[in-house]
Parts: sequence; structure tokens; C-alpha cells
Amino acid sequence: MAVCNFGPPEDPAVYQPSPHALLSPAARRETSYHHVVRLLYALKARKAAGPDGFSPALLKAAPETIAGPLAALLRTILRQQVVPAAWKQAITAPIPKVKPPSSTDQMRGISLLDTSSKVFERVLRTLLEEHIQPHRNQFGFSSRCGLSDAWLFLQRTVAKATPPGRSSQITIVSLDVAKAFDRLPHSVILASLRECGVEPFLVNTVASWLQGRQHRVRVGQALSSPYAATSGVPQGALSSPCLWLGVMNRVLSIPLHDGSTLLAFADDALLVRYTGSSEDQALLQTDLSAVIHCINSLGLSLNAAKSKVLTIGFDPAHQSLTAPLTIAGLPIPEVQELKWLGISVDNRMSASRYWTKMAATVKRGVGDMHRLLHGHAPSLAYALNTWCFSLFTHALVPMPPPTESTWRKLTSAYTYAARLLLNDFQTSSASEVRRRAGLPSAEERWYQLSFKFMYQCNFLRRRFVLWLREDEAEDASRRRSERTQKNPYALRRSAYGYINKDAFQRGGLFLLLRAWADADLLSVIATRRNADPPLLHPCSSLYTFTKALPEILATTTLPSPLGGAARS
Repeated sequence: MAVCNFGPPEDPAVYQPSPHALLSPAARRETSYHHVVRLLYALKARKAAGPDGFSPALLKAAPETIAGPLAALLRTILRQQVVPAAWKQAITAPIPKVKPPSSTDQMRGISLLDTSSKVFERVLRTLLEEHIQPHRNQFGFSSRCGLSDAWLFLQRTVAKATPPGRSSQITIVSLDVAKAFDRLPHSVILASLRECGVEPFLVNTVASWLQGRQHRVRVGQALSSPYAATSGVPQGALSSPCLWLGVMNRVLSIPLHDGSTLLAFADDALLVRYTGSSEDQALLQTDLSAVIHCINSLGLSLNAAKSKVLTIGFDPAHQSLTAPLTIAGLPIPEVQELKWLGISVDNRMSASRYWTKMAATVKRGVGDMHRLLHGHAPSLAYALNTWCFSLFTHALVPMPPPTESTWRKLTSAYTYAARLLLNDFQTSSASEVRRRAGLPSAEERWYQLSFKFMYQCNFLRRRFVLWLREDEAEDASRRRSERTQKNPYALRRSAYGYINKDAFQRGGLFLLLRAWADADLLSVIATRRNADPPLLHPCSSLYTFTKALPEILATTTLPSPLGGAARS
């Protein structure tokens, strides 16, 4: 059978196995019969089949029968450090980054792999994660952090970057690594694994998995002839993110001047520094050159045309950079609006244009969905929650709307959707029709997401709360009082004193911390601790907490996120 064809690797100089390697206790645990059964049950049945043509649903149909031979095969692979040739085959499906794409550079190739190889990749990923920990400034492919943490950390960095008593001028450099996942040399990946202390048998297994890979491109029903992938990691493989983190940690660990911060979400990196003087601008260029040198040493390169520079200023005396920043002698274009992780901000760190456009897009999408589904209420409700409203809910916590008018536009989209669901355009009360349709207002949705985020910080050790602890430790005047130390639901207002300025009064970081510090709001949930299980208790599940939030918020008068009059 093809799956048992253990062919030699492509590059013997890179791949040097030791015969009959002894497996670590973790490897024996991950390849045990009962664990492989659990991995087979965990396969997603709706995923597409790979080159073998087997659907994941087929393996899930008889996991106890398949697990025994598959577990023995996994142990043989790890001992001999040779991956079957059939598991190195992949079908690449081009997915457009923008619609409509105008060139192949605007396409992302996603690899469809053998279903049985996905079990091997889960085992490989688990073994690698014991040695590869993401850098504290890496927010992609990491547990207990994500897009919200990345944007909140960026706001925190910008807020703290300005020295006391000096004009506010912060420069953000967005760095675009050209074809990062496709051009990463295999030798660099293996060297990073050795630096992380990965066992030799595991390094050799990864080397065998990378060497000799064959890909075919599928467009419609047509398949191209096979071609060799001599570099990079397959996008779509479960172990690829872990391999990328090991390499990216080297970039994020390079020494920078005091005041410069480098953060990344997967391969999207930002370099932030105060540039109110010519000396600081020169230091920013020096740090940028150090980052470029490190990336080039990994066999990658930065694209100067796709990289962007945004200079943020909060006073009328704001000036642009005196000299453009460069990559390999090419100037980086300076923009008035920067888009990162799907959210756009202008040179005053405001997302006003983004939310104005998003409110119109969501309302238009609600109408299109209603016409497409011919008013079928159950299908429309599912489409609204999974597509329309998900367009902006990811941005509500880290970068909420900055104006009351934008909040009203978002709420009107919810009201419009409620009227379409109920086919009721006569009821005058917008809040009543939303209540009958089971839809919240934009402010209520913000509170739901914010309280959920706070819960994860308090009890699930979300990374954002670690920065708050560091901020409190920096200044003795901001440390918690004895009462606050005993109450994990309260956060002193002094903890966000460093961002209590006009420029950040409407930012996501300020609003989140203000709501977190407001004892009146949190006491609403704290009074529910008599529930079984208690809602605000480490033993309470996030599902129980989240399901109870709509009921709590519906029976409570909450202030607007921007302050001012209370909203029902």
C-alpha cells in the first residue's frame, strides 16, 4: 500500500536519523490506542478529503477498529523517524485573499492532506508544543490570546510610548513578510527546533515530514501535475503553526532600543516607537534595520511596497517623519489609515471610518440575506448570527465605535434585522421588537463580549490580565488595596490612569478597563453568585457564564459605553 511506502528523504545532509530511537513518555502516551481513538473522534466530519479521497466521517465511523493499526504505525514512524510518502502528498486549493483577485499574488494556497495524516500531525503538534512556547508578543497560533489581546496590547503600547511632558507622536511600522509560509527554508525550521530543545528523534521526524513533499494545484475539477515543495510549511497542516512559532520567536527576541516594541500576529508584525524627535526617528530606523537583518538571516525578505508607516499624533502640532523609513534602500509608504487584522485606524488612533463603513455593510448584508433566503425566519436567524453580525463583533471589544452616532447605526442594524425576522414594521418601540426577536442592541452586545473577556482574564488566565499586573507592579501608587486583592472582580481605576487622556477616552482599552473598574456594573453579576454553579467562580464553566449574560443585561439598566445617560 502507498501509505506504507517509507521512502528515503530528499536531503540526507539535513535528515540524519538514529536507528530505533527510544520514544519519550509523552510520545508513548500520544500514540497509545485509547488516545488515538480520541483523536479519531475529534476529526471534523465536514472537512474536505485529501489526495486519498477518504472523508473524515469514514474514519469517525469505526475508530475502535482503525485505532489499533494506526497507533502501531505512528509508533513505527517515530521510532524509525521516516514519514510515509503518501502523507507527503497534498492538493493545494487557491483561496483568494481579496475579491476579485487580479493576480496569483492575491491567492493563498491551502493544502488538503490525507485524513489519516491529520492524526499524525495532531500527535506531532502536541509533542512540539511541549518545547515551543510562543513569545509574549506573539498573538497568533497561541492559547488564551487572540485578536482582541493584540489590539489592546497595541493600544497599551501606544499609550505608554510617549515620554512624560513631551508631544505625542508615535510611529507604527507594519511589516509584510513576502510569502512567509511558502519560502521558509527547511534548514531554518530544523535549527529553530534544536534551539528549543526538541528531542533528536522528533527533529528527524519533522525533517522527514518536510523533505520530498509533492503538491498538486486544483482549480475546479482540474488537477495540475505534481511539483516538489522544497521550502516552506504546508498551510492547512496542524503542525505548521507550531513550526512557524519556533522561527518567529527568534525575530521577536532580538534586542531593541528602550521604547521600541515589536509585536506580531502570526506573520503580521508591527514595530512601535515614539518619534517626537529626530534622535528617536533614527533609533526607529536602527531597530527596523535590526529586524530586517534578522528576517533576512532566516531566508525571508520584507516587501517594502506592502509594508506601511502610520504616524499617530494627538495634537495640532503633529508632524510627519522628517525622513522616510526604508527597507533595503526602498522607502516605506506613509499612510493616513492603517489596516491590521481586519480593523482600520487613522492617524489619531480612531476607528471612526471603519465603523461607519461597517455599519452600512452590515445593514446592507441583512437586507441581502433576507432577499436571498426569501424571508425564511430560521434560516435568516442562522445566517445573521454566523455571517452578518460576526463581521464586526470581533472588533467591538478591542476597538469599539468612537461616537454615539456610530453606536446608533449599529443598533439600527440589529433593529432592522429584528423587524425582518418578525415581519413587523409597525411596532414603534425598537427595543421591544429586538426583545421579541431575541436580538440585543449594540451596547448590550458590547457588554456581553466585554464581560466574557473579563471572565476569561480572571479565571482562565487570558494573557491580557498579565499586562495589567505588570502595569500595577511598575508604580507603587497603582498597586491594589487589601480589599481589591480579595476581590478578583474589581480593578482599581488607578490601574488605567496612564491612558486617562483625551486621546484615549473612547478607545477600546479605556472603555474596557473603565467597565471593569466600575463596581456597580460588576455587582450586577456578583449578586448571581448564589446560582448553582456560581456564575463568578473559577469552577463555573464559560458556557454557563455566557448563557446567563443576556438575562442579566436584559434586566439591568446599563450606561452607554461612552458614558452619559443610562440606556435600557
